[in-house]
Amino acid sequence: MSKEEIVERLDQIKHEAEHLEAERIEISALLMEMMKDKEELIGDFIVSKVTVIKAKPELEQARELGATIIEEKIDAKKIKKLMQAGVKFPTEEFTYLKLRREE
Repeated sequence: MSKEEIVERLDQIKHEAEHLEAERIEISALLMEMMKDKEELIGDFIVSKVTVIKAKPELEQARELGATIIEEKIDAKKIKKLMQAGVKFPTEEFTYLKLRREE
């Protein structure tokens, strides 16, 4: 396979994956509508409808109720500047492909 053929195949796979994900969402919704109970044995599968409730209070309300935490985080922008200035940190490197059509 040439590089061009590989890139075309990668692009095709990306679009197929997007189509499959949309189809998965659609048929999952259809099955949920068809299910009478929260859990059913369908063929060899135990299929469960799972409901997740995620609270979304306003920050101010959470503060008033004592439901906040202070989280210390690393400032990635400052770390990058420090690395560019020569400060050494343990690193992890990864490489990935980015595809986009030429306009």
